[in-house]
Amino acid sequence: MRNIFYNIAMRAESKILAALSLVVGVLLWTIPKLAVIFAALIFLGTGLLVAARIACAITSTATTEPGQVEVDDQFVSIHIATYSEPPSVVKETLDSLVNLEHEHYEVIVLDNNTPDPELYEPVREYCEELGPKFRFYHYDDVKGAKAGALNISLEHADPRTDVILVLDADYQARPGILKKGLSRFTSSDIGLVQFPQAYRNSREHCGLSWEYKQFFDVYMKLANSWNTVLSTGTSAFVKKDPLIKSGSWSGDTLTEDAELGLRLHQHGYRAVYVPEVVAAGLMPTDMKSLRAQRRRWVLGNAQGLAGLAKDRTVGFGRKVMMALQLTAWANPLLFPLTTLTLGGLFALMVGGLEAKLVFTLSAMAVVTYLTGMMAYFLIATLKEDGPIGAALKAYAVHLGMAWEGAVSWCEVFVDSDKSFVRTSKFITTPKGWALVLPLLFSVLGALASIGILMHGGPFTLALGSGFFSILTLGLGTLRWTLREIRRRTLAQKKKAA
Repeated sequence: MRNIFYNIAMRAESKILAALSLVVGVLLWTIPKLAVIFAALIFLGTGLLVAARIACAITSTATTEPGQVEVDDQFVSIHIATYSEPPSVVKETLDSLVNLEHEHYEVIVLDNNTPDPELYEPVREYCEELGPKFRFYHYDDVKGAKAGALNISLEHADPRTDVILVLDADYQARPGILKKGLSRFTSSDIGLVQFPQAYRNSREHCGLSWEYKQFFDVYMKLANSWNTVLSTGTSAFVKKDPLIKSGSWSGDTLTEDAELGLRLHQHGYRAVYVPEVVAAGLMPTDMKSLRAQRRRWVLGNAQGLAGLAKDRTVGFGRKVMMALQLTAWANPLLFPLTTLTLGGLFALMVGGLEAKLVFTLSAMAVVTYLTGMMAYFLIATLKEDGPIGAALKAYAVHLGMAWEGAVSWCEVFVDSDKSFVRTSKFITTPKGWALVLPLLFSVLGALASIGILMHGGPFTLALGSGFFSILTLGLGTLRWTLREIRRRTLAQKKKAA
């Protein structure tokens, strides 16, 4: 039992929450007016962030011009980094790369650090069966996770290589992928052409897929107008020479793709986003994998944001647009929820105008975020002619990831395990209570909030219960969404077999 409590206390989330609670608690107890100013700044910051996101959703438009470059003589080296992937998933990806429409290409599968030979040896054998265009390598003790594997792949690339195409292990290419990518390098200063992430294991209006989609529909389209496109990893075409001149792939952050995009801009290259799906992968099917993915995105982008702040080669306006991309998966809710809780407790137990002001400002910040993000998802979805139901599902899923979005970026400031954790492609079945419990808590929170108000109880408790009900409803919606994705993935797997 002692070890369990010790492990909880040593978690990054616990350190962050304890530090923030200590600061707010001390301010409320010793300098309450300063606590009010702190809460006011949180409200102001939350409002500015939400307003910026809504503005992005309103103003985003696709500005990419059609590709016009002759591409027949360009050589493409397709790089797929793998780690403990299901062999069947990788094989399906390789199948999609056989007999592509462009003659001059190769496929390099670089397996790094997979401890079980039964996971990578079948892939090696399959590459040999597919012929000389497909090469497989396995390395142990690779440093830098995916970035390290991609750098080794670059070393093995054919000397004739002009362009690198990065694909995740689960991304199946669609016809015309190479010519569509190569034709977008319309000038010598373009170093990166990025296509959107897309998924093939969900229904058309799945909440999680629409939550992913809004990032590309809003931030990536808008980035074309500002020349601030960053890489999102898979389905990325990178010119070999700019890649090398910019320092190749770096393992300094958990999002080596976005970090490379920043360095390409710093070295004077442009990047282009093309809103056309050229490959589709698999969404996570369980909470553990989704949380690991979201944490990697939020924390890795926060690490990149720290580097962007120090950069002197990018103008202020472009920095703001890059920062909005890098913070798209994060949220500020940890701060107002913490000050809300402590302000409410002080207001109930000690009293005082300052505690009530802290509570009120914090509540306003939470309400601003919840209502503002609903407006954001509605605008982003309706602009793409999507149904309102898809927008509401995406919003609920976003709230279901609120904890990861709120806490992960703060890990930049604390000592924590920042190792790369891949998104698992293995399918696991959660316990039944995991589906029901969040919805049960949501109902109880709503009933508690209503009951407190009806019986004249403290408004602070009623509001807190209401917020709890909304966030747990989002978590419950997310878990049921993952259940549907899991069932669809298994059905597709059974059909393919």
